[in-house]
Amino acid sequence: NVMFVKHLLFQSKTEYHAGKQAQADRKYGLAVVRFTRAKEQADQAASKCATAAFTPVLRANQDEINKSVDAARKDNDFVYHERLPDSKL
Repeated sequence: NVMFVKHLLFQSKTEYHAGKQAQADRKYGLAVVRFTRAKEQADQAASKCATAAFTPVLRANQDEINKSVDAARKDNDFVYHERLPDSKL
């Protein structure tokens, strides 16, 4: 269970950083998709975690990703209007 939670945590961090790179490359629709996938994985990791020692790390990761996904959605909806690519990249 611990290894599965760590796997989900690192997958969410990978998607988060890929979203940041997509923003730097001005691919705002792709950034929204990446951040959304990171959020799903971070939420799944937090729900599967049974070890109290990992809880602060998982919550900090969730908070960071939630801020990014909300900002990316807002920017894309109001400024860029990019089409969201298929989430199965």
